[in-house]
Amino acid sequence: MKTKVILIFGFLVVGVLVAALVVFLATDVFAPFATGSIDERGEEELEQIRQEEIVRAFRRQNSVFGSIVNSVPFSEERNRFMPINLEYPHIDGVALNIYVDLIFYERETGNVLTYDQIIDYLSQEFEDDGEMRIFTNGRHPEIAEYLEWAHLYAHRSYIFLDNLQAIYDAYIAENKGVPRAWMRVMPLEIMYEILRKEADPEYVMDLTSIKNRYIADGRAVVSEDGRLIEFIVPERYLQGQSTSDG
Repeated sequence: MKTKVILIFGFLVVGVLVAALVVFLATDVFAPFATGSIDERGEEELEQIRQEEIVRAFRRQNSVFGSIVNSVPFSEERNRFMPINLEYPHIDGVALNIYVDLIFYERETGNVLTYDQIIDYLSQEFEDDGEMRIFTNGRHPEIAEYLEWAHLYAHRSYIFLDNLQAIYDAYIAENKGVPRAWMRVMPLEIMYEILRKEADPEYVMDLTSIKNRYIADGRAVVSEDGRLIEFIVPERYLQGQSTSDG
């Protein structure tokens, strides 16, 4: 009799546990499939991952093209699309450091990427079909390759720019009385001379004649002490807008 009672009690316990398990599975496991909440949570997670990837992509893009899409405070803006707004308005309407870096990029890799292509790429946030225009969308491999190179080999670009600065400094030191220009805003014509000198140390630059011509044409003015020359930025470039004419 006692054994029979124990068996009955055992069956009851097992029945209760099975019933509890069924309820648990029905509410916490199978119910989401019926309501679609698992799919919704999956979509939310995928969208979050996508947004994080977009933020990382814009950070890299804006850090490399910062002098073209400059914004203040830059640290707060670089996670999203930033319109063209040159950090230093230039007489030829370009961000000179990017312009020169593209020349160095071609020399280092053999890849040709023009300043015009950069400006066109940065000119709008979305593609014509509405898809976000960021280099990770696969439609701009030339931009993606350059950004990857610029990210990995920025130190080489800095060395190259330092070499150009040293060539210019040496010219100023050797030609007393010639006014100095800030490299980031000097005309492309002068920069081309420096680039030729960098490529061929035997080349003889004549930056003095170029500067005098700009002064005579009213495109540059010299400071009262004669030490600095400022190149006049055309009105169309004063708002920091870049051009594709360079």
